[in-house]
Amino acid sequence: MPRTQWIHRFDTMIAAQPTKPGIWRRKEGGFVIRARVRDPRTGKDREIRRILPDGTLDEAVAQLVEEKSRIAKADAPLSVPKVRLSDYAPALLAKKVQTGQIRSAASRKKWRQTLQNHIVPRLGNLYMSEMRRTDLIDYHETLAGQITRGLWAPHTCDNIMKVVKVIVRAFAREYGLPDIVSDLPGFDHSLRRTYTRQQPNSLRPHETEEFLSAVAELYPDYLTIICLGFGLGLRPSSLRALYKEDILFDDGGWLLNRRSHTLGQEIMERTKTGKDTEIPLSAELLEMLRHHIDSLPPGPMRESPLLFPKADGSLLSKETLWGIFGRIQRRLNLTKKITPRGMRRTSKDLLRLSGTSQVVTMAINGHETDKMHHHYSTVNEVEIRTALSRATELAGLRKAVEIGGKTGVTVVPSAGKSPHQRRGRPMRTSLGEDSGRFSSSHGAGSIARRLAGRVGAVAGGRVSARAGRRDPRQKALVVATGRSHGLLAGAALLAE
Repeated sequence: MPRTQWIHRFDTMIAAQPTKPGIWRRKEGGFVIRARVRDPRTGKDREIRRILPDGTLDEAVAQLVEEKSRIAKADAPLSVPKVRLSDYAPALLAKKVQTGQIRSAASRKKWRQTLQNHIVPRLGNLYMSEMRRTDLIDYHETLAGQITRGLWAPHTCDNIMKVVKVIVRAFAREYGLPDIVSDLPGFDHSLRRTYTRQQPNSLRPHETEEFLSAVAELYPDYLTIICLGFGLGLRPSSLRALYKEDILFDDGGWLLNRRSHTLGQEIMERTKTGKDTEIPLSAELLEMLRHHIDSLPPGPMRESPLLFPKADGSLLSKETLWGIFGRIQRRLNLTKKITPRGMRRTSKDLLRLSGTSQVVTMAINGHETDKMHHHYSTVNEVEIRTALSRATELAGLRKAVEIGGKTGVTVVPSAGKSPHQRRGRPMRTSLGEDSGRFSSSHGAGSIARRLAGRVGAVAGGRVSARAGRRDPRQKALVVATGRSHGLLAGAALLAE
């Protein structure tokens, strides 16, 4: 038997001659497999090199064949595992949390509750690879029937189906399966009235004055955060997550909205939309915030980095403001329901009534689309009637009635114009306090004084709505907030 010659190759000692094509015996034991195979995806050769220290010759042959086959059949689909939805969905949730696709505590809670209470009881036993479009359509029809019976709201069922679609689509993309969730129908929202004329979740100017007066009397410690909500229209989740360092007093007065809080004591280092907003503050708001920070008692509240901490320095719970709004609503005998989310809607209406443009309003409130801007706006009947009167006057309706006299319409002076006025310029008039609108003749400062009304009267003084506005970069936003929220000037005096 010839003596084996050993050489150093492939980072080990092997026989000079292969035992079989692509297979060499190792001096220390075992085998080395090595070959080159053309990769169909790139058109180039790929090297196969494996050291099998404890393998037999048959195992080395099988390993080499498997490696060659795997590269040659690169386009072949992966083997689809037999996994149930009840096992795959929690693993997918954990992956999304780990990779940052799901960040907030509220989103994690929504996923877990949706899986536990809705999806898993219905679809949990199905294998993901065996799920059919008919299964999803049947589940959709079941949810639609529950909406009809009043068990669930359309928005709730939409959220359920969104989670189902994410799970099914993720599995299909991972294993190259067809997408069976595309073009699934939604749910009918036409019979679900979120905001109505009777329940707009928004306050008119005189109602806002009364509301803030009640806050100043009953809950003075929460006056600043509520005034800031009405003044800037920030989301309650953003107000709770504000830090003291987010208020820049030395740069003309800015508020940096960069964080959000949903549940527990966890702050998400991003806003709901994922974009930071920088809002220049009016003199009234800046003075109120300065007074609030200086008035925090020594101890946990003053040492906390939060702008509106609890007594122990921790995050304010969302139930706190909800409770305050509910109690003040009952105290004022309001027929409409107002929640902390209504601060955002009220701010939108006050800015519009003050004559602020849509662009500036969206910059203050942080809305990026016209759709959301209109969704948060509540146009009252006086605004519409005034606009219609002006439109009919421009159309020449009054003149046509005077000429024809057969329409049955009483000839009345045109809206906003005196019949004895000699000049062509319309007479400027103001509407009553319940109308929710103020004429342009009041000017920016008088609108601020009008809104300050009852709140400022309690304190016995007023703050100029234009004080401290020198930076031209801030002019548009500051004038807008000063116009529509002069009521905050009186509230700031109350805080003292």
